[in-house]
Amino acid sequence: MQISAFERVLNGLDKTISFIAISVGWIALLVLGGLRVYEVIARQYTNVPSGLLRFYEFTAFALLVILAFGYTYLRNGHVRVDIFRANQSPRTQAWFEIGGGLLALLPFTLGMVGLYVPYIQESMVSDSRQFSWILKSIVPFGLGILALAGLITMARNILFLTGKRATPAPEDRV
Repeated sequence: MQISAFERVLNGLDKTISFIAISVGWIALLVLGGLRVYEVIARQYTNVPSGLLRFYEFTAFALLVILAFGYTYLRNGHVRVDIFRANQSPRTQAWFEIGGGLLALLPFTLGMVGLYVPYIQESMVSDSRQFSWILKSIVPFGLGILALAGLITMARNILFLTGKRATPAPEDRV
């Protein structure tokens, strides 16, 4: 089956999401490992309080999780209660994915982004902590990536249902 231009665009977006998630994963792994090693050494030889280090560790972990949601969804690695979907035909599974995306995934992600925007704007104008809005902006960015992954999955399933794609999405791949 020949890949259409639209499918190539979907694959390009998929690769972009993968690049972001894998890059953030490696950076977060290095940061988390480095912070943990520094904390162990600092605890032995200095009297440095570890509260700030734990904040940075938590922040790095949160970035890793929120920016990997879309990647995980595209790779069929997300948690799913498959009591209805698991034993269905591929066509029915595709309909479940489209329905779930339209009824749950997109409203949740877009709603959360909408709720987060005023929170970020408040951080930008308040003088509490400089540039804290950057960290707060990562949550809606990650949710936007998840929404994009949902749209990619729904589009692939529509292509499958119309006979323009061989398999439904998401596929089990690493």
